[in-house]
Amino acid sequence: MKHGHSVGLHFDPIVYNESFQKDYAELISELFSYPEIHQQLSLIKYISIGVVRFTKEVYFSVQKNYPESTLFDLELTRSFDGKMRYPKPQRLWIMNYVKEILIQKGIKAEIIYLCMEEETENALSFEQDLLLETTPSK
Repeated sequence: MKHGHSVGLHFDPIVYNESFQKDYAELISELFSYPEIHQQLSLIKYISIGVVRFTKEVYFSVQKNYPESTLFDLELTRSFDGKMRYPKPQRLWIMNYVKEILIQKGIKAEIIYLCMEEETENALSFEQDLLLETTPSK
């Protein structure tokens, strides 16, 4: 950022645990405590937020090999794309919690998107706008 380069931030995958709200609030506060970041918010072109997700095979392998993992603090279910992830109400609650913290820190809502969620017209439009913005002009 100090050389004027645009950046994208990815909060992905977010893993739920009992302290995730405190942990992410602290992480984002620490990140935005750096003056060079706070003073150059316009260089942040997008922020993606996503929760942990697994293909069915990886899910069963992780469950077998790490049965005490905090990855399983919330139930995981098969989702719209066949991947194992938190149920939609929990996913949206987790992602919107992080989104609200970012907005409170001065990030514009329109540059934040929910990663790996169902395709929507807004998500497609966002990606097209980003591609146009970052494609070098001839």
